[in-house]
Amino acid sequence: MSAAVAAASSVDQVHSPRRNPRALRPSRHAQDRRSAALARQQTARDDANDRARKLAMAAMEPESPTGSSQDTDMADTGTDERRRLARQTSTSAAESTREHWARQLMRPEWMIDIPHDLASDWYVLPRPEGQRCLLVAAAGSTTARSRSGVQLARFPSALPGGSRQTLGPGDPFCILDAIFHQPDETYYVMDMMCWKGQALYGCSAEFRMFWVASRLMETDAATSGCHHNPFRIVPVPAFHASADGLTIAHSGPADYGRDGLLLLHKDGIYAAGATSPLALLWKDAGCSRHPVDTDASGAVPLLQQVVLLHREDGTLVTADEEPVVVARMSQEAAAAVGGTTPASGAPAAGKLLRLNIGPGGIQLAEGYRPVAADLQLAGGAHMRRGRADIWSKILFQYQARRAPANLGALLEALAAQDASALLGARR
Repeated sequence: MSAAVAAASSVDQVHSPRRNPRALRPSRHAQDRRSAALARQQTARDDANDRARKLAMAAMEPESPTGSSQDTDMADTGTDERRRLARQTSTSAAESTREHWARQLMRPEWMIDIPHDLASDWYVLPRPEGQRCLLVAAAGSTTARSRSGVQLARFPSALPGGSRQTLGPGDPFCILDAIFHQPDETYYVMDMMCWKGQALYGCSAEFRMFWVASRLMETDAATSGCHHNPFRIVPVPAFHASADGLTIAHSGPADYGRDGLLLLHKDGIYAAGATSPLALLWKDAGCSRHPVDTDASGAVPLLQQVVLLHREDGTLVTADEEPVVVARMSQEAAAAVGGTTPASGAPAAGKLLRLNIGPGGIQLAEGYRPVAADLQLAGGAHMRRGRADIWSKILFQYQARRAPANLGALLEALAAQDASALLGARR
């Protein structure tokens, strides 16, 4: 089943879906979005200290169990209906808890064009392979949670407030964005949102990177083997995103296997729960074993698969802050995967759908906006996934399958950008 549909907006120029993306030409639309994000964050600095303290205290609360005392009390009545309601209540509470924690990490976009100020105003970090998680150290314990909000582990650590040995005046607590690298049982810290009770959400990435590097070294978190710090917790180095910095982050010595690069704008704040154009992911075969998404078996599927949200008006959209309309689906197509309303047979709104990108590919307008897409319905996506794909990820993967990115092309584009800027300055 296939549907090739046009996006809602009209366009003046359509580019072939097979154009060479390696040039990574700057996009005015993408640059405008990054500039707008910088402007918005000046008025979006809420009470970060209060937010961080509530988050730290919530981390120490016990997980909602699958069953509960309420479950037992209702079971004693002997009614199936009360048992069902108790299980439903418990499940709903657990899902609500997971959703809350899933909103605490900032979501980066994917780099589909080079920011005009990459070399001067961005950092690049070699991203470790592993599971991204939220680390919260408070009240004498440390908790690690996955991107979907599931608690992965609870253990003592050398972080301030992370064990009984590191408790101090004022009940210090820390909140970190990290990746757990299983081979060496190490948490690699990519960002810092709170340190010793001091919230850093509203601080610039330049300030946060300095604190990540300096504050962690003031603790014993980088050493392991003792009962109060069973896992190493170490900072990931941040380099200026110049040609030299990109090369080191991409190919230089590292204590771990890489899974791409993370780029952070120096003035960007930590936008918890949001997708930020001031944080970008990029990868190629030289710095990642999986530059193209793989299935559960580790193989690259023949067709690229995407997950989109089906809305009431029949459109299929991404999970961006401003959702991108990729396609429009008929009632017949949506009914094939279920989730329709019993009365009308119309597709149920809010359903996540899996779709394959067919041979017709995606047609793009200026600014990398979709005009038409050949999508093949593959089925429903598990709602526990939580959200659809973002547009930059879809497009990055689309480009990677047709004209794979590489460091040489990235450096060439950066050099051309620098030469253009120099020529403009001379004029």
